[in-house]
Amino acid sequence: MKINKLSFFYVILFYVLGIFSLDVYAQNKIKEKEEGAIEVVGERDRPDFVRLKPEEINKMPGTFGDSLKAVFNIPGIAPIFQNYTNAGFQPAMATGLNPTAPNNKSPDISNSQRGFLVMRGAGTRANQFYYDGLPLIYPFHADGITSVLNNNSIRSLEIYSGTYSARYGFATGGVIAVEGFKKKTIPSSSI
Repeated sequence: MKINKLSFFYVILFYVLGIFSLDVYAQNKIKEKEEGAIEVVGERDRPDFVRLKPEEINKMPGTFGDSLKAVFNIPGIAPIFQNYTNAGFQPAMATGLNPTAPNNKSPDISNSQRGFLVMRGAGTRANQFYYDGLPLIYPFHADGITSVLNNNSIRSLEIYSGTYSARYGFATGGVIAVEGFKKKTIPSSSI
C-alpha cells in the first residue's frame, strides 16, 4: 500500500489541529431594555383575626372597664345573657350540674360553659379562651358579669373567628387568645 505524500500531510494536519482545537459556540447577545417600574394595584385581603390593644379596648362602648367584654363589639360575635326561670347563680348551677334533677333538662346556658358569646353562629361551647397559650376554662365570674382577668394583665386580645392554628385545639366557633405582659428581668450582679 502506497501512502501518498499529500494524504500523509492531511493526516498530520488534522492530528495537529485536533490537539489545538477550540470549541466555539454561537452566542446571542440580548440587549435588555430598562422600562418603568411595574405597579400592581389590588385590594388587601381581610385579616384572619382582630387584635385589640388596651388603648382600643378602653375606648369601646359597653365594656364597663372589662377587657374581655370588648369582644362583644366585634362583628360576628354576639353576647348571650343568662335567662333562667329561677334567676340566680345557685339555682342555675344546681340545674346545670345535677344529673338526677327532674326532667334532667339543663338550662340553655349552663354555668359550666366557656363564656357567654356566640361566634359565627356556633354555640358557647364551641369557643375557646386562652391566656398566654393556656386554656381559660371559665373566663367569666358569676354568670358572665365580669371576667376573671385583671385589665392591667392584658397586653392584647386576638379574636380568631375564621381560620386559626391547630395549637388552639378543637374550637369550631372561634378563639379568643389573650396575651399577657411578660415578666421583666432586672439584671443583677454580685461581688
